[in-house]
Amino acid sequence: MTKRKPTPPPAPPPTPDPPKRGRPKIEIDLVKVKEAAADGLSQAEVAAKLGISLATLMRRKRQFDNFGKAIKEGQAKAHGEVSGILMTLAREKNLGAVIWYEKTRKGLSDKLDLGGIDIDAAIERELARLAAGSKAADAGASAEADAAPSGDAGMAAHPEQPATDGVSEPGG
Repeated sequence: MTKRKPTPPPAPPPTPDPPKRGRPKIEIDLVKVKEAAADGLSQAEVAAKLGISLATLMRRKRQFDNFGKAIKEGQAKAHGEVSGILMTLAREKNLGAVIWYEKTRKGLSDKLDLGGIDIDAAIERELARLAAGSKAADAGASAEADAAPSGDAGMAAHPEQPATDGVSEPGG
C-alpha cells in the first residue's frame, strides 16, 4: 500500500477591496457653477444653489483650478453685464447711476471732510447763539409792547388788512 499525498486545501477566494470610508464624492457640473456665478450670486449662494456646502465649494476651488476658473468667469460675465447697463443709464443722464458710478468706481464720497472740526461742539455753540438771539428779540418785542398805546383801535387784525377803527364800511 502506498500512501497518498494529501491534497492541498483550495486557495481562498479573492477578497474584495475594503469599502471606502466617508461619503461618496459629489459630482459638480462646472457649467452650472459658472451660470450661478454669472447670475451675480455670492459663493455661499452658488453653493446653496448647487446643493453643496460652502466648505465643499471652497475645497473644490483649492483642489481644482478649473473650478475656481468657472466661478471667476461667471462673476466676470455678471460684472460686465451690470457695468454695461450702468454705463447706458449714466449716458442717459440717470442721476442715480451717475452717483453710484462716482462712488463705487471712482472712489468718490459724499461724506464731508470737516478738517478736524468738532461738529457736535459747533452745533451746540450755534444753538446757544440762536437761543440768546431769540431771548434778546423777545425782550425787545416786550419793551415795544409796553410802550404802545393800549387797545386795538386803529390796529389791523392782519398786516395785509387795512385798519377799520371799529367802524364798518358803508354797504357792508
